[in-house]
Amino acid sequence: MTPKVLVGAAVSSMHAYCTKEFLKAIKSFEYPNYDILLVDNSRTDKFYKAIKDIVPTVRIDYEARARERVTKAHNILRDQALKGKYDYLFLLDQDVIPPTRAIEILVNRGKKAIAGLYFGHHILQNGPNAVMPFAWKFTEKEKGWNKTRYLTDTEVFHPGLIKIAFSGGGCILLHKDVLKKIKFRYDPSIDAWDDRWLGYDLYENGFELYLDNTIKCQHLYLKRPFSWEEIKKLGLN
Repeated sequence: MTPKVLVGAAVSSMHAYCTKEFLKAIKSFEYPNYDILLVDNSRTDKFYKAIKDIVPTVRIDYEARARERVTKAHNILRDQALKGKYDYLFLLDQDVIPPTRAIEILVNRGKKAIAGLYFGHHILQNGPNAVMPFAWKFTEKEKGWNKTRYLTDTEVFHPGLIKIAFSGGGCILLHKDVLKKIKFRYDPSIDAWDDRWLGYDLYENGFELYLDNTIKCQHLYLKRPFSWEEIKKLGLN
């Protein structure tokens, strides 16, 4: 039987600029057994009213802190995946556009937690901003929360599976066994979103996280009408 997949994302009017491309992508997967659920966390219900008749969408109360909004939305998706007896939750970000065969390829890998590849600008220590993948490996000598590194060019561009420490949450497939054990969370005192905590909790619960670098996604972040750095300065990240 073809595994049942719930495609889900936290969405909001902040990313209205890329919503057309995102909705087209999630309605176009070449996979025979998936449903869609979006969780809108916008300040008002205007965005929700604009998309609710296009794809299944629920709305949650607005929270001032962005990580609180997103984490709450992700846990709603987790709960719905478990209640609906889905085999997998395919978690996406609103500005990440995966290829049409992404679900099929990732499911067929047979992993409990596996991510697709996408890139963005990163602020590097002791260096300029650089375009890097949203995926990190444990260092060869040590494993731990602060013992990770970016992928090398060889790891990024040589097709295959790579065992990683954590990834961005923009394109990640999670099996129901993971969802049963792990809730999404974050710590307001640490500069990390729930995707990094997911990597930590996967490791602590004995799960391995993989990256399939053949799943290359578009990341539509260059036209954002807002700055996460400015949001962070206001203490609202």
